[in-house]
Amino acid sequence: MQKGGARKCYEELISQNELLATCDIVDEMLAQAYSCTDADAMERIVDTCRGTKDRHFARLVESHMDGIIAHARHHISSGRVEVTNCMIKTLRRAG
Repeated sequence: MQKGGARKCYEELISQNELLATCDIVDEMLAQAYSCTDADAMERIVDTCRGTKDRHFARLVESHMDGIIAHARHHISSGRVEVTNCMIKTLRRAG
């Protein structure tokens, strides 16, 4: 669906950059993981991320694993709580 040579350019970037290629793979894995309640799917994503030189995303997913799994199982979000916390911090700064 991309216009012009965008798809070709994207494929060239993927072939030259291991981290970008891994992000593309993880994107597909996450789409599949959100459609099921299997915690092992997230572990496979972390393992895939560990295979790259940049371990940041693997640590990020591991540190938020409980919340990610809870969201997948129960389809709830902490968005309203986060917005409320942000509003409280803003009001505190305003004085």
